[in-house]
Amino acid sequence: MKSQKSLCLALGLGAIGKAVTGYAMTKAGVHVTYADIAQQAIDKVNSDAGYLLATADFYSGRVTTEFITGVDAVHVESDEAKQAAISAEYIVSAVGPKGFRALLPRVIGWLKARAAVSSAPLYYLIFENDHDALGLLEETVKDTFGKRPEWLHISKCSIERMSKQTEIPEVGSVIMGETFLPIIADRKETEGCSLCDRPDLFERVDDVTAYYYRKLLTNNLGHAVLSYAGHPKGYATTVEAMSDPEIHDLLQRTLKESAAAVCAHWGFEREEMDRHLETLMLRFSNPGLTDELSRLGRDPIRKLSSDERIVYAVRLCYEHSICPDALLETLLHAVRYTNPAVERGQELIDLRERIGEEGILRTVCGAEGRFLEDALRVAGR
Repeated sequence: MKSQKSLCLALGLGAIGKAVTGYAMTKAGVHVTYADIAQQAIDKVNSDAGYLLATADFYSGRVTTEFITGVDAVHVESDEAKQAAISAEYIVSAVGPKGFRALLPRVIGWLKARAAVSSAPLYYLIFENDHDALGLLEETVKDTFGKRPEWLHISKCSIERMSKQTEIPEVGSVIMGETFLPIIADRKETEGCSLCDRPDLFERVDDVTAYYYRKLLTNNLGHAVLSYAGHPKGYATTVEAMSDPEIHDLLQRTLKESAAAVCAHWGFEREEMDRHLETLMLRFSNPGLTDELSRLGRDPIRKLSSDERIVYAVRLCYEHSICPDALLETLLHAVRYTNPAVERGQELIDLRERIGEEGILRTVCGAEGRFLEDALRVAGR
């Protein structure tokens, strides 16, 4: 394993791992050791001494490629992964909610081994799209050590760069990312790390939670609009759905309502939010990053819950006296989703047949009072 001044142990060799973790860390001069369970992917990174990364610019639509070096890979269960955790300046997690929970006991074991031999600062960056991940890690660390060790700094991060695995003619399978957008991390928790002087790669903010929810209630919400409104019209991809005037209009109205609530709740400037939404519309239309609506629509029951992208935005609107009619239209598209092929899609269909739309609004979404009345009014149009 290569050794440099700074080492990052990157959990996850997927799209975020390559398009964000590997890209940003290597650009900053940090060596990246990936830890994964897919031996074929591990072997390929090692035999190629890196990997090819494509970028689809969301302004021009032009696709470029570059080869990322300064990386290697090990199996997550290997002693090499443990040794990397002991000597790393960074551990970055991008393995998804299930993977994060499955790996937590192993990660705690690494931290205990590290504590026995080193007190050098370790920055643990959570790239998961999971609002429970930070609390879960902090609680487990506290249970293990009594309190969080002074050398351990943990930051939930907001990852803006969209990425996916795709096929490029004459190249084959490759990770495609959009124009790079900086990793947003907690200012206090990342004080003194080697990325502090790279604002092009790493944006440090006082309240990373605000940016996490800005993403959930604009980026992720936008994907929900495209998926749940696009499916009944027979569209397969985000770019197809974006070309439909009715869906495009619903998307703009939904994001406008949610963005107003986000500004009111977390204090974002309206001009900053308008720029964010304007760029987001370009990003959704980026042909190089077109995504499958079926992928974005998976697990609809979870996405209909009270702390998720649609219902939480509706609740914030009511809290700040904002009319959520477009959000309620989007919510009803999700309640009426009829794709049995996606994860929990058939479960939603069966549940709707048993308890009806109003039952889902009450039991899954937690709608009551004015929320429920307005949802039924919009449903009856």
